[in-house]
Amino acid sequence: MQAAIIAVGSELLTPFRTDSNSLFITAALNDLGITVAWKAIVGDRREDLSAAVGQAMAQVELVVLTGGLGPTDDDVTREGVAEALGIGLEEDRSIFEQIRARFAARGIEMPAINRRQAQVLQGAVALRN
Repeated sequence: MQAAIIAVGSELLTPFRTDSNSLFITAALNDLGITVAWKAIVGDRREDLSAAVGQAMAQVELVVLTGGLGPTDDDVTREGVAEALGIGLEEDRSIFEQIRARFAARGIEMPAINRRQAQVLQGAVALRN
C-alpha cells in the first residue's frame, strides 16, 4: 500500500517553521508496512488543499493530513477535504462536549469559535485525539 501525507498550514511554507508531523507519520506508516509515495505542504487556502487531496486520492490508497484543524477561519482542512470528496460537514456532538469539557476543566468558558472544531465530514467516524 502507498500513502501520501499532506501537511496543512501557511506557516509551514516559511523558513520559521518545520513540518515535523509528517516525519512522525512517515515512521508510523513505515512500521505498518505502508510506503509513503509523496508528501506535500499546502498553505491555508481551501482550493489548494482540495486540489492536493484530489491529486493524492488519484495516486495512492491512503491519504493522511496533518494540521489546519484549529478554530480560526484560516484552518481549512475540514472544508478542503469535504470539497474534494463532494460531501458536507456536520457537528459531532461528542467531540463538541469533549472540547467544552477541556475548557471547563480549566475553569474557562469555551469560546464560540471553538465549536468549529467539532465539525467532521458527513458520515465520518472521528478517532479520539
